[in-house]
Amino acid sequence: MMQIDLDSLKKGDHTAFKQLFDDLFQHVWLYSWRITKDKDESEDIAIQSFARVWEKVEDFSSLNELKKYIYVTAKNASINYLNKLKTQKRYQDHLAHTPAAEEDNIIEILTYRAALIERLYQEVENLPAQCRETFKLCYFEQIPRNEVAKRLNVTIDTVNSQCQIAMKKLKAIFGKTDLAFILLLIGLCDN
Repeated sequence: MMQIDLDSLKKGDHTAFKQLFDDLFQHVWLYSWRITKDKDESEDIAIQSFARVWEKVEDFSSLNELKKYIYVTAKNASINYLNKLKTQKRYQDHLAHTPAAEEDNIIEILTYRAALIERLYQEVENLPAQCRETFKLCYFEQIPRNEVAKRLNVTIDTVNSQCQIAMKKLKAIFGKTDLAFILLLIGLCDN
């Protein structure tokens, strides 16, 4: 195992990144596999974890911090995968025990929900540019606000203010209860 230099990684040295990948991939894959019990999904998760670290390499102050981030990213993605499977199973179980008349109602409800979600995305696109970008990063991509502030080169107060402005405008469009319902539907919450 060769010593990996964080400065080389930050400079975009593909050889250093390949070395990091070669040294850690099997460990990250195995870590994910222990959680998911799905070899292919764990391989995808491990690859995605390395891709995320490559995108954020500038944010790390030490190699240990970078490695920890890879493992935490893999763990969170593995847990999200399991949660997605549980949700799909519950939905399939529910459909299996649902009479045909109820299925029509469910389809109607799902169609209505999809229309609400689509309208939310459309209304977000109509927000002022800074509100739109901040809202998308905080809510759709669920990036912590301090990271959004760094990414947009603004203060955390500006991020909070832009989110408040966006939410106020969206509440005026949807109403407070409907907006909360839509955000809940798509699993978005304030972070």
